[in-house]
Amino acid sequence: MTAVKPPLQIENHLKKEALYGCIICGCPVLEYVNIIKQGTGVYLPENMVALCPIHRTKFDNNELGETQLRDAKISPHNRVHEANAFTLASLDAPITVGNCRFINTARILVVDDFDIITIKKNSENKYILFDVNFFDSLNNLKAVLSENSWHHEGADLNWTIDYEPLHFTIQKRSDSISFDAKIDSKREELRILADGFHYNGSTIKITLHEILVDNGEVALDLKGTTVKNYDVGLTFQTR
Repeated sequence: MTAVKPPLQIENHLKKEALYGCIICGCPVLEYVNIIKQGTGVYLPENMVALCPIHRTKFDNNELGETQLRDAKISPHNRVHEANAFTLASLDAPITVGNCRFINTARILVVDDFDIITIKKNSENKYILFDVNFFDSLNNLKAVLSENSWHHEGADLNWTIDYEPLHFTIQKRSDSISFDAKIDSKREELRILADGFHYNGSTIKITLHEILVDNGEVALDLKGTTVKNYDVGLTFQTR
């Protein structure tokens, strides 16, 4: 049993129903499964749920049963444990990338006019939605996080997702790729780290204090500043 890719309308329905997090733990990296394991080619929202890859695997291994999933579908984690939901309460909560802070700026990283990292909120301005494109060094798109829906090449099983409240990581250790998102509830901000990212032959790395492209620091004019209401946060051309 593996995750399925239902029609977009059903994906959106399941995400909204789950309050944009895994119904078991609240992780915002989501896959979709049929609760009824027989007849998996039929997409009926009432028989489907949004799970993170960790709990999808547990379901595949029969560590989660139909009754547990149906109960969680009615009372998803983000409704029952609202304090631990992956959210930013303030509309002006910043996203910290390197040593730059962005407010109300969804397109965080754009390379050659292509969006690599976009972070926005749902229509109620509460739950965080991630768009992240993972390319390899040959510029092949290997995985996508699209408004929290996680999709990767079917035969590529080397991706791992880890989650604890308010903090998730996506990693592909074989390619030294990682994406890390953590909410600092005391400072009311979202911090982003990344390593092993590529686009058009350039390597991209985001640390706590630097944004590096081909091992050279970029966005020096934004370092230590707070940018608000920009169309694009970080942008550069590889050519």
